[in-house]
Amino acid sequence: MSVMGLFGNRKVHFSVAMTGKLEGRETSQPIRFDKVFSREPEELFSVEEKSSEFVCPRPGAYYFTFSIRADQGKSASVQLVKNQTPQVMNFVDLNDNNTGVSTQTVILDLQAGDKVWLRLDGGLDYGLRSHPLSPMITFTGISL
Repeated sequence: MSVMGLFGNRKVHFSVAMTGKLEGRETSQPIRFDKVFSREPEELFSVEEKSSEFVCPRPGAYYFTFSIRADQGKSASVQLVKNQTPQVMNFVDLNDNNTGVSTQTVILDLQAGDKVWLRLDGGLDYGLRSHPLSPMITFTGISL
């Protein structure tokens, strides 16, 4: 069966969130998402596995956006990565112990099987914090 046969004319999309805390470490690490707002097809971002990657099911242009919030007393440097290559970065700087929220957006041309994910850069002074009732760390993608 062709990819178009699997999806028809439906848009591939996902919108997920991290609802906890992620401490920085010496090396970069993927951001794992534990809340799904919406996804099509259903196999994208398994909440049970706290998935971190979007695996492109069909070729085309995709719109991605993500928001991050630094943990109190920390900075945050997050990259959107495609197949091991950083595409864009989002940075929230420590500012008088306040936390900040920042958003980044990009459109990428993808092939079936391409992997896109977010990673927190390495550094013990980095950290992310969200909230289970009102998530502030989100990752969304949709086929155009």
